[in-house]
Amino acid sequence: MPLLEAPRKPKWIPKKWHVRYDQMVLMQTLGNSNEEIANHFGCTPQQVSNICNTPQAAITRRLVLEKLQEKAIESIPKRMEVIAEKAVQRLHSVIHNDELFQVSPFAVVDRGVEVLKAVGIMKSDKGVNIEKAVILTAEQSSDLLDGLKVADRARQLNQDKFEIVVNAEPDN
Repeated sequence: MPLLEAPRKPKWIPKKWHVRYDQMVLMQTLGNSNEEIANHFGCTPQQVSNICNTPQAAITRRLVLEKLQEKAIESIPKRMEVIAEKAVQRLHSVIHNDELFQVSPFAVVDRGVEVLKAVGIMKSDKGVNIEKAVILTAEQSSDLLDGLKVADRARQLNQDKFEIVVNAEPDN
């Protein structure tokens, strides 16, 4: 049967928390070794370890990590803008590279289509509306042709019952 141990108390707790202790914890949190920190502050690695293992150091470490995470999250949109701008520059150079087009025209066209899909001009599952031109998928064009055939048949069957008016003005 395992022995139950009481929670361990820190070996050493400072009587007063100094700013340099926060600096030591910060340096350790950012990846510096205890030896590097000890050399920087003129103490031993064991003293650095004792300081960094106190309850106050745990609080400081948590606050530092929370701030780092907040800053990282805040910087994501700006970083994505920079990445998007670089991607646009590179795509522009690929699309306008005539030598590459001569060597592999389908690859250049494929990349252009992917760009159009990404910016929402072209969609793979829906038709595309570019100014006055409409580009449809095979299924959509088949449905449209079937509908036009049914409409033509209905018009033929009922041509004596209805009058077709072009550019009619509404009755008010």
